[in-house]
Amino acid sequence: LPPGFIDRIGVVATTDYEIFNSEIRLASQSDGPLGWQVGASYNSTSIHQYGGTFTAPGALPFAIIASDDFRENKAFTLYGEANYAFTPQLKAIVGVRYYREHKQRDVRSTNFGLTTTDTGDATSETVNPRVNVSYEFTPDSMVYANVAKGFRSGGFNQTSAGGGIIDVPPSYEPDKIWTYELGTKHQLFGNRLILDASVYRSIWSDVQSNNFAPGGVAIIINNSGHVSGWGVDLSATVR
Repeated sequence: LPPGFIDRIGVVATTDYEIFNSEIRLASQSDGPLGWQVGASYNSTSIHQYGGTFTAPGALPFAIIASDDFRENKAFTLYGEANYAFTPQLKAIVGVRYYREHKQRDVRSTNFGLTTTDTGDATSETVNPRVNVSYEFTPDSMVYANVAKGFRSGGFNQTSAGGGIIDVPPSYEPDKIWTYELGTKHQLFGNRLILDASVYRSIWSDVQSNNFAPGGVAIIINNSGHVSGWGVDLSATVR
C-alpha cells in the first residue's frame, strides 16, 4: 500500500446477552429424623458477538479481521436430596442431580477478506450423585465423609482455524471429576478457637485442555486424558 494510506487499524466489537434463569424447589424438614428437597431449574443463554477492524485514513475494500459469532445454550436440571438422622449424632445426606444441556454455535469469521463458517450442535447429559455422612462427638466437634461427582459440558472448536490443511477436531467431550473427602470440624473454648481439617482425593477424567492443533499454531480444546491426586486442607481461627 502507498505510504501514509493506512496509519491506524482499529477494532469495533459488540456483545449482546440474553439470559433467562428459573428454578422451583419443594423442601421439607419434619419434626422426625427425615428431611428432603426436590427441584428443577432451567437456563437459557444467547450470546451474539460481532465486530471487526477498520483502517484510517484510507479504507480497504475488505475486512482485515471480522467475526459474527452466535451461541445458544439451554440447560435443564432435576435434583433431589434426602437427609436422615439415625441418631442425634449420626446423620446422612444422599442426593442426585440430572443435568442436560443443548449447545449451538454459528460463527462467520473473516481474515484478510476470506470468510469461513463454523457450526456446532451438541447435547450433553449427566447424572451426578452425592453422599455425605457425619458424626457429632459433641455439639461442637464432628467428623464427616463426603463423595460427590462434578461435570462440565463439552463444546466446539473452529475447524476453519486449520485453514483446510491442519485437522482441527470440531468438538470436545464433557469432563468429569469424582472427589472423596474425609474431614473434621471443631469449635473450642466457647468458639474462641475453630479448627477445620480435611484430606481428599480427586479423580478427573477426559480433562478439557488448551493445546496447539497438530502441526500448527491454532489453539484448540481437546480431551487429554486423566488426572488424579491427593490434597489436604488445614485452617484455624482464633478469636
